[in-house]
Amino acid sequence: QQAFTNQSYVAGEGSWGIHNYQYSSLVIQKALEQAQSVKAEPKPSWMLTLKASKTSVKKNTKVTYTGTVTGATGGTVTIQRKSSGSWKTWKNVAVSGSGMYTITVKMSSTGTFTLRSKMPADSTHLIGYSGQIKVTVKK
Repeated sequence: QQAFTNQSYVAGEGSWGIHNYQYSSLVIQKALEQAQSVKAEPKPSWMLTLKASKTSVKKNTKVTYTGTVTGATGGTVTIQRKSSGSWKTWKNVAVSGSGMYTITVKMSSTGTFTLRSKMPADSTHLIGYSGQIKVTVKK
């Protein structure tokens, strides 16, 4: 705000600093110093958890996935599954007003699945991820 005021003073004076060049130069230098001193506060990342009701099940068994997003009062969490080395969207889950989410899924494919949850960035938080969990589905 002070930098803007100092710059506006020189601009509003009418001569753009020609009448008193040395003073105007000092005011503009101070405005630049003030503007460059402003640092944005870093946004925190969302803090997420992800848990599975079972980590080893037979095919076609239901598993309930639950978690929290600290500080969230809504929104959508994406549960991602690692496939061929990259993360792919698997399920989307609504976050309750208390920051909790839950989804029950019938596990119809066999294999060991690495999962994590992801909450997108907003105006006050950077994107956040939970820790990874593994669920094994057997025949």
